[in-house]
Amino acid sequence: MIPRILAYGTACLLFLNSCNYFAAEEGSREVARVGEKVLLASELSAVIPSGISEADSIQMAENFITNWIKQQLVLRKAYQNLDGEEIDVEQLVENYRNSLIRNRYEQKLVAQKLDTVISSQEVEAYYKAHSDDFVSNEDLARILFVKVRTDAPKLDELKAKMVESSEQGREFIKEYCVQFCEQSTVADTGHLRVSSVMRMMPAALHGQVQMREGVLQVLTDSVYQYILYPTDIVRSGELAPLNYVHQRIENMIIQQRKVELLKDLENNLYREALKRGQFERFDEN
Repeated sequence: MIPRILAYGTACLLFLNSCNYFAAEEGSREVARVGEKVLLASELSAVIPSGISEADSIQMAENFITNWIKQQLVLRKAYQNLDGEEIDVEQLVENYRNSLIRNRYEQKLVAQKLDTVISSQEVEAYYKAHSDDFVSNEDLARILFVKVRTDAPKLDELKAKMVESSEQGREFIKEYCVQFCEQSTVADTGHLRVSSVMRMMPAALHGQVQMREGVLQVLTDSVYQYILYPTDIVRSGELAPLNYVHQRIENMIIQQRKVELLKDLENNLYREALKRGQFERFDEN
């Protein structure tokens, strides 16, 4: 039997012909029907915000009614093509509900009881104990890099300070970059991905880059100089330095503590319930 559908155009006519279409007495008016499923004006009213224009109200009503009809038609087709066991979703719904409730409780428990303070000694110990997990899959280095116009002042002094490796030199570079550099890594004192620094330069210059320890390199195009000074280079396949994986290790320790906290919760609840006789087990012999 073909489902009877009241088109959304009817709702639009009601909007146009009556300014109190969504008044309480109109709440039970049918707006659309698919088979035995009915959409009421009160349901439509709930999704139309107040204070918008009549044209916007009509458009929102049209869209909502059309989507409601499509959803009902898909559900109708699903019921026609699934057997009883496939349609029985009560257990799935119960499982999902239980999962949501448990997750909310666990999140609350973690927020209240999880110790998130991690010492540098803990991080270092974890790093040494799990060094195989921190092998780098790409080249890393401490890279002092600046992108500066070729006509910028004091370029020779800038280059000299870049290889100086002093706090005074670093301060000079910071102040210089604020005034003249378009890009730099002066704020990054730890190891960086070499690839991320390469992306700061035109691809046409990539083939000229020679990433060598403690060697200043200057690449130039028609507008800019790209100055690199790499140190502490770590090649792909070597152990990543601690400064590079420090935050990752902290996250791993936190996750480990979280798992242990929730496991302890389960075990403690089990032991307490066993002690109080709050459950029974009927083991097969």
